[in-house]
Amino acid sequence: MSPPAHYVLYAAVATVVILLVAWLLQQLRRRAPLTAAPAPLALQPVLLRHCCYWPVVLQCISSADAAYVRQRCPSSVREWQAERRRVLRGYLAGLREDHRRLAELGRAVARLAPKLSREREMERLRLGFRFRVLYLLVCMRVWLGMTSPTALGRLTETVGNLAANIEGTMSLLGESALARLRPGLTP
Repeated sequence: MSPPAHYVLYAAVATVVILLVAWLLQQLRRRAPLTAAPAPLALQPVLLRHCCYWPVVLQCISSADAAYVRQRCPSSVREWQAERRRVLRGYLAGLREDHRRLAELGRAVARLAPKLSREREMERLRLGFRFRVLYLLVCMRVWLGMTSPTALGRLTETVGNLAANIEGTMSLLGESALARLRPGLTP
């Protein structure tokens, strides 16, 4: 191919790309204009599947339940304790899964908005570390047969705080994107 043929080929490719971009921009303009900020994404039903069982688990580990079982069915106390430990291990595994999902979402949000909020990122990391330490302590207590509603409550609260942190970051990200997209629509 001679040099002028290369220029014609480049010009044709550039023209096609420009027409494609213009068509895409026109399609975006045809959409209905944004009039309000979108509703915030609710994380609870999607990511916090196991935290919602905290009241039931708290009832399961209450001392009143233990006293009731000892009084009414002294012969089945061992089975009840084994079942309670099994329930607690299941709940802990569920909390670990909730935390894993939230950590993945937190990393994805942090990649989308690296400059948005360093404080929120540090808080997310602190909550992740706190979860791991508390998780190990609570697992050891359950394995030893010692249940602590306070420690388990702190663990559940840590997962909830992580969800709130990520939800706040996502809200800031949405507000920032909306402000850049339509400067006149900021709430």
